[in-house]
Amino acid sequence: MPQVDRYKERTVNIEFAAVEDCSILPYSERFTLVLITSGSIKGMLNQRPISISAPAVLCLAEDDHVQVVEMINVSAQSFRFHPDFLNTVTLSETKDYFPAVPSIQTGLSLFQNNHLYNGVPRGKSIPAIV
Repeated sequence: MPQVDRYKERTVNIEFAAVEDCSILPYSERFTLVLITSGSIKGMLNQRPISISAPAVLCLAEDDHVQVVEMINVSAQSFRFHPDFLNTVTLSETKDYFPAVPSIQTGLSLFQNNHLYNGVPRGKSIPAIV
């Protein structure tokens, strides 16, 4: 269902599933944020074994390959959106511009695979502070 982005004055295709059953992940032409609020999932992500326990956030791109092997008492929700949704204006760094506080790593970087970990973060699924 299209939503209105009031900051960029545009319509964006973003969907929310209150109950995500994880059977057809990932979605084509979409980035997906799966919010795992309870339970655990075991399976394969891009040919690597994964084990995810709630609470967790799974960030998937359309070219990821997910195979769920086991789900135990899982409750999950998901947001799906087109990659263009995360395109932002780049701020040029000048000597007058310094962030006042650390910011959480956001945007497309959440969905890019790290060649060392192949899209699976080490430890808990928490975005890095930069």
